[in-house]
This record gives sequence, structure tokens and C-alpha cells, in this order.
Amino acid sequence: MIKLLIADDESTVREYIKFVIRENNIPVKIEEAGNGLEVVEKAKKFKPDVLLLDIRMPRMDGLKAASLINRCVAGVKMAVLTAYDEFDYAREALRLGVSEYLLKPIPPAELIHFLKKALREKNAVKNCSSGISRGILELESKLMETIKLGERQKTLKLLEVLLKHEKLKDYTPDQLQKYFIELTGMIIRSIASLGIDLAELEKLKQDCQQQMLAGDSTETLKAHMEDFVLRVLALLDTHCLSPGEKIILKARAYIEDNYSRKIGLEDVAEHINLSPHYFSRLFKKHIGINFVEYVNRVRIEKAREYITNMDLSLKEVSEKVGFDNLSYFSSVFLKYTGCLPSSFRKSLLQKG
Repeated sequence: MIKLLIADDESTVREYIKFVIRENNIPVKIEEAGNGLEVVEKAKKFKPDVLLLDIRMPRMDGLKAASLINRCVAGVKMAVLTAYDEFDYAREALRLGVSEYLLKPIPPAELIHFLKKALREKNAVKNCSSGISRGILELESKLMETIKLGERQKTLKLLEVLLKHEKLKDYTPDQLQKYFIELTGMIIRSIASLGIDLAELEKLKQDCQQQMLAGDSTETLKAHMEDFVLRVLALLDTHCLSPGEKIILKARAYIEDNYSRKIGLEDVAEHINLSPHYFSRLFKKHIGINFVEYVNRVRIEKAREYITNMDLSLKEVSEKVGFDNLSYFSSVFLKYTGCLPSSFRKSLLQKG
């Protein structure tokens, strides 16, 4: 059985999804939410395996809710529901870890396929070992970073280390097949934000996953995984990032991972092995604003998300986004949003 959380402000949509599930006898435990804030709170308590999330909801849109849920609920499989067939939404959803993009009205067959796939994946994970070791998770993370940066030699070396990992030696061909299929999906989602055509990415993923489904030995499956990574690198070469763009991508990733602590231009410059002066000029050239301005914008955007969590005090919010002084945080928040944090939270409460 899987735990499903349905988030849509239209009760008719929620009832339709439950009806389809009942009619097809899919073993699912269901919770519902009618707005963005409610789905975040319910996700924390319910810990769903699967989340069906409407993009357009009151109090908080689906993409913001997805971002928050990603941070506090591990391993949830998310699908976005929308009547808006818009590429920008799809790309942002994939960047946030959403695995499916379902257009309303959802055909019953498509909904059933998604839920049965989620059920199979949960069973596959359960039937494998009790979990993937921390070492493999770190290798996966590094692998996806080097792929995004187009660092071919580092990527192939990391892949070689991953494929020889002790944990994978214990996997049967069936378990290895399921793991590689999941890994290909993770890699595709990680590069979706680079501006590559989504249809092209989806075709590559499906082609490679079909190959893996036909694989019947450990060596064949590993060869298919290597082929997939080589094809991804080749695709990235055709959408080649300049050296400067790769540096900025790495810098932005570092800021995204470290905005909650005190970081300065010198810290990021050291991380990417550039002089602070050169990095400052390069950053302004590619981003269009200076480093401090960019970091403040990232922090305030994150703060807007945290403020929706009513369990956090404003001081706690300010600390979570790298400010140790509430007054200074309030002044920066006012500069970028036009209102104080307290007023922003009050407006959310009034809308609710």
C-alpha cells in the first residue's frame, strides 16, 4: 500500500481522483489538502509516498509547496496537476524533483499508470536492501553535479567508482535494473533546469530505460548505464555551456547550498578557484546584478517560503536564511518585497 496526498483546491478534482482509485482497486491510503499551506503541513505529518499537487492553489502555489515539501519529506514522489500546458512550469517542476506533469482533466488510464508505477517503485525499494548507503548517495550527488557542469572525465571516473561500489555487488540483476532506472530519472531531472528541450530529455530517458528493461545480466545493465551517461554528456555538448557559464552554474549551486550561513564573495571565489576580483566581474557579467544583491534575493525568496510555516518565529526564519539580526533582516526583506516580514505573514493569515 502507498500513502497518497492529494492537493487541489477543487473538491471535484479530489473526488474524481479518489473515484478512479476505488474503481481500480489500487491499494492506497489517502489524505487531502485544499490549499498550499495545508498540503505542506499535512505532508510533514502524513509523510506520503506520493503527492498529487495542483500548481494553482490559494495561500501558496504548488511549486512553492513542492520546494518546501522536498526539504522536509524524504523520498516523496511528486506529480504536478495543472490545466496550464506551459513549458516554464514543467521545467521548474522538474528542477524541484517533480517526476510527472499531468494535465487536467487527467485521463483515468494516465492516473492509474502513474499510481501503479509508484506502487511498483515502492515495492522495488523495499525488496532491495534496507537502503542505499551514504557512500552511494554522495557519489550520485557528485555524479549529477559533474554532469551538469559538462566535466566529462570527472563524470566517467565517478561513474566507474559508482558501478564498482560494494553495495551494488550485492544486487541481483533485477534489483540493479530498478536502481539504474531510478538513477537515469534522477539525472534527467537534475539537468532539466539547463534549458534543454524537455521532449528531447524524455526521449533519451525512455530509450535508455527500455534498453535497461531488456537487460538480463549485471554486465549488460552496467554497459547500458555507461551508454546513458555518455549520451547525456553528448547531448550537453550540443547545448554547450561556455567556461564562464559553467563557473557561474557552480557558484549558484554553492550559494543555494550555503545561503543559510554567512558566505561572502571570497568564500564562493575560493570554492571555484578564482580570484575574488575576477569572480566578481564574471558574476556581474553573467547574472546582471552583483554578488551581494544576488545572495540577498536568494535569501529573501527562501524567507518568503519559510514564513509560511507558522511554527517558525520571524527570528528563526531570519536565522534560517543567514541573518543573525532580525532588524537587519526586516530591512532587507522590506527592500525586496515592499513589506515587512510581519506584514507579509499577517497577509497570509488574512487570506487563510
